[in-house]
Order: sequence, then structure tokens, then C-alpha cells
Amino acid sequence: MFSSRQWFIFILSSTSLLLSGMVYSLQAPFYPAEAEKHHLSPSQYGFVFGTFELASFIVSPLCGRFMNVLGPKFMALSGLLMTGSSTVIFGFLDKLQEGVGFLVYCLLCRVIEAIGQSATTTAIMSVIAHEFHDKTGTVISWTETFYGVGMMIGPSVGGALFELGGYVLPFIVVGVCLLLNFPFAMAVLPSDDELRKSATGRNQDITLTRVLCIPLIWVGLVTNAAGAISAGFLQATLEPHLRIFSLSWSMVGFIFLLNGMGYAASNPIWGKLCDMGFPAVTSMCLGILMTIFSFSLIGPLPFLPIEPNLAMVVIGLIITGFSIGAEFVPSYIHMNEVLLAAGLPDSVATHGIVSGLWLSSLTLGGFVGPTLGGFLKDHFGFRTGTVFIIGGNLVLLLCLLPVALYMNRKRKHKTKEESPLLHRKKVKIYNRGE
Repeated sequence: MFSSRQWFIFILSSTSLLLSGMVYSLQAPFYPAEAEKHHLSPSQYGFVFGTFELASFIVSPLCGRFMNVLGPKFMALSGLLMTGSSTVIFGFLDKLQEGVGFLVYCLLCRVIEAIGQSATTTAIMSVIAHEFHDKTGTVISWTETFYGVGMMIGPSVGGALFELGGYVLPFIVVGVCLLLNFPFAMAVLPSDDELRKSATGRNQDITLTRVLCIPLIWVGLVTNAAGAISAGFLQATLEPHLRIFSLSWSMVGFIFLLNGMGYAASNPIWGKLCDMGFPAVTSMCLGILMTIFSFSLIGPLPFLPIEPNLAMVVIGLIITGFSIGAEFVPSYIHMNEVLLAAGLPDSVATHGIVSGLWLSSLTLGGFVGPTLGGFLKDHFGFRTGTVFIIGGNLVLLLCLLPVALYMNRKRKHKTKEESPLLHRKKVKIYNRGE
């Protein structure tokens, strides 16, 4: 069971990431029409959407790198303030008349939102790793689930509020809710001095270069990015593929929701399994295998004598949600384990580096996936385009299998005295079977 302090931190983390997910997707139903009123082309307002991932990809590692200097609490509070304020300001940009000015201010607000969200997410994940030593996977999986739910309901909430109060209301409501989390975070989060003093292990200068020179860290980064690319590919290409079934818009929206539902349902399961000692790399391999199978159904593969089938698409999307959950959370657990096993201290600096790199690889995949999906759809069609995604995941799986076997063998023969993760409950549970 959680202590009172842990419950408050969990509630703060969940609500902050839920609202952050809504900020990311809030304007999807109505912003394109508003942008066209300001004489923006689809490529221009499309870049406004893509700027969020691009900015987050650049900023997230820097947030992790300077976590120990600025402090997780300061970074989380600053992030909430930046994201909430820029979201509210975004709601008043429709008052601008000039198209170029509208575009510039929209880009600026999205960049500030991305910086704020990167700071908040990185800080919160670091605090979770500090506060929930034996339940890190479970808690992070639940908070990530709330972020996914926020992304799913964002367009629906944004559309409903837009109909109710016009362009400004969705941004005002969500932005103010984020700002209301500021005093809650001020009261709940442990002080930066407390977090710094609680570090175990020798004090070291932890740099991005040093971390990236550890080969096994790339296993988590590449797998995390690959999962995001697979999900992003579907965002850009699934709706045109579904047109052959002559579905209503509400049904198309529901089918898109299935992917998120599978992800939200599976995330806590994978986190709990990792906390119970199930190897993170093995979880990632299972996730990649499920991605290959699910994309084979959604297409289906062009060389199979099977025509596209709506039931197969539905089943494939649900499996894709489960597969992404098996890649995202275990990759974070794996990266933490690798750095601790390499002798880095169990500190805010280490957790900050992991959180920043993890989020950066996730947003890079979120940027590449739709871009690559659009290119493959234009030049090869959806079914042939899935072959590229399947092929890439198959190559990644073949590379990860030897790593999984090596790490499982190493884990099996490691004694309790040798383990750098003795304080973690998941390792103790695993060692009981030796």
C-alpha cells in the first residue's frame, strides 16, 4: 500500500499528465479550420502540430541533464506554469488578423507548451523513481496510462468545449486546470534538497555523453522510438485505409479509440510484471513481436491472399495498443536498471537523465512516425507501407533477442550480494526463485 505522501504524489502525477495529454491533442478537431481562416495552408498548420514533438525531442535530454542542478520540484513547477500559461494564451490567438503573425505565435506557444510539458514529465518521472523504489514500473505505467487517456479524450473534450464557447474556451479550461495543479505540486512534491540528499552511491558527474556511451542504454531508446514510430504511422495512414469500409465518422473515431484503449488497459499490466521481476528486455521483445503480428492483420500483408477486413483491423489495433505498452514502460525500467548496474548512483541526476532520454526518444518516434507514414502511403500505399514497419520491427527483434538472452542469463547467475539493485523489491522477488 502507498503512504499518504505517495498517494498525493501519485494523484498529482496522474492529473498533471492527464491534462498534459489533453494539451497535446486538444485542438485537433477545430484548429485546422481556424488556421485556414487565417490563410494558413495544411503544410503550415501541420507543422504547428509537429513542432510539439520536435521541440520536446530537443529539450527533454537537456531537462534530464540539468535536473540535479535545477531540482525536480523547481522543474515540475516551472513546467506546469509554462504549459498552463501558454495553453491559455493559445486560446486568444484567433484575435490576430495577420496570417504570418498567427502562424508565428502559434508555433511559439506550441514550443513553450512542449518545453513545459517536457520539464514537468521528466521531473515527475524522476520523483516517482525516487519515491516508489519497489513500485516504479507500476506507478509509471499508471501515470503513462493517464497521459494516454488525456490524448484520447482531448479531441472530444476540445470539440465539445469549442461548440459550447468557441475557440477560446477549450484552452482556457485545460490551461487553468493545469495552473491549479501548481499550488498542489508546491505542497506535495518533496523539496529539491531532500531529493538530492537521498541519493545512494558515490557522487559523480553524470553527463549525456557518458550515458549514451553505455551500449545497453540504446536498447531502451531504440525500442521506445520504434514503438512510437509504429503508433505514429497509424495516426497518419489509418483513416484513408478505413475509407474502403464506408464507415461513419463516429465509427472511424471509435476505431481509432481502440488502439488507445488497448494501450491504457495493458500499461499497468506490463508495469506490474516488471516490478515482479519479469525481465524488461523480454517484455520489449514480446511487444515488438505483437507489433509485427498486429500490422500483419491491419494491412493485411499485400502478398497474402486476403482482402482487407474490418474485423482484422479492429483486432490488430487492440493488439497494437498492447504491444506499445510492452515497449514504452519496460524500456524506461530497462534504462534505469542499466545505469544503476553500470555504477551510477541512485539519485535525481541519474533518474533525470533516464527520464529525459526516454521522453526524447518517444517524441522523436512521434515525429518520425506520421512523417514516414505519409511518405509510405503516398508512394507505396497502406498495405505495402506496413511491410516497411513490419520489416523494421523484425530487424529490431532479431537484434534484441541475443541481448534478452544475455541479460536473462546474467540476471539468473547474479547473487543478491552482487546486485546493484538490492533495494528494489522486484530484484528480491526475482532472486527468490534462484
